[in-house]
Amino acid sequence: MATSVPLRDASLTSRLGSGLPNQAQPSNKRRKLMYTKTFRVQGIPLGFGRAQVKELLNSIPEMEYSKIEIGSLAKEAGREIQTATATFESIPQDFGPDKNQWELTTVPRRTLASNDDSSDGNEHQVLITIDTHFRGITTLKSVEDASMHDIDCLAIPGLGGHAFGSFKQRDGSFMWLLDGLPADLPGARIMTCGFDTRLSGGQSFQDLESLGSTLRSCLNLKLKTELSDFGQPTPLILIAHSLGGLIAKQALIQMARDRRSQTLLKSIYGILLIGVPNQGLDITRDPQRLRDQCRDFSGAFNFRDSEVFCFYETVQSPTAIYNENTMTWEMKGPLATFLDARSAIHGRPWEDAPHNIQGMNRTHTDLVKFSYRDSDYDLILNTLIDFKSEARKNIRSKKKIVFRVWHMMVSIDAKEL
Repeated sequence: MATSVPLRDASLTSRLGSGLPNQAQPSNKRRKLMYTKTFRVQGIPLGFGRAQVKELLNSIPEMEYSKIEIGSLAKEAGREIQTATATFESIPQDFGPDKNQWELTTVPRRTLASNDDSSDGNEHQVLITIDTHFRGITTLKSVEDASMHDIDCLAIPGLGGHAFGSFKQRDGSFMWLLDGLPADLPGARIMTCGFDTRLSGGQSFQDLESLGSTLRSCLNLKLKTELSDFGQPTPLILIAHSLGGLIAKQALIQMARDRRSQTLLKSIYGILLIGVPNQGLDITRDPQRLRDQCRDFSGAFNFRDSEVFCFYETVQSPTAIYNENTMTWEMKGPLATFLDARSAIHGRPWEDAPHNIQGMNRTHTDLVKFSYRDSDYDLILNTLIDFKSEARKNIRSKKKIVFRVWHMMVSIDAKEL
């Protein structure tokens, strides 16, 4: 039995969020991939380069001769380890579709930390975790020089989406957060944040509060590390697609109500809401809840030195059909427009003018799927460049205020001596 539900975010759960490509399985333990599956590799020690990560992965049994491509390698926010994204030409049989995470202890053939002059040349075990779910924060690009670190960008996919695959070119390999943004937005640390948001019978909003709490916890860890290391947080820009924007807004509402989260809330400079149903969506079981959230968000994120910009689609999208027999979503339903300009309005009355809302001639999912040199990608990029520029001005302004207050205190103390 199949039920038609107009939801587009779920499409990537079956394509990239879990399992392996659908194809006949050979009898041996090695299976060929077509470089469409991206794995996340966590637990890589600091100091390892790309060649060393390849060697680390080649030390896994049955992957000794596998062709490995490293997509990214970056230090994780708030942790003294690195994370990589990689594709494998062939994988062990244990990496089957019934699992999406594997913990492995590897013993490289030679010492990997070649840039460590104190290395004794002995082999060292390394515990790594490989997964396809990409839950939590994944850093795709870090900024090694702290003096050049201007801003953080965190991308949030929609419910049922995938933290990596949702932002990847359709039927292509270009992933704009990884392959475009680091060069086009220098000084930015690029991250994604994934959630376990598998849908069940269209109950899309049942865990919105808890998902907002999860995002807030992830951001708090990043903030604590920055305050410990640098004394002040890095300005943050949230890039939220579809229902993921509701998670971001719920997290900010929670921050506003928690006195311990005020520093975190004020560190967020701007939000890019891409196809976010701020005023409701056809699948919403409780549209009043979204209207309440829209009102609460305006009061929670009410800083006039912050920015919110919205994009929405102008092309109809296939709706999702939930197959109760297979318990999967199939994008075979009738065409529908999920979001229009009215629903793109986010609730901050001073930003509801046309210059804060932009339509794109794309379907709902394709709002965040760009090809190389895509003109719509340029729209996103230009907005982020503007956000970055204004965020840096605000930082300099706040530093001047702090300096003036400090100077006045010193002057008063001097007069009292």
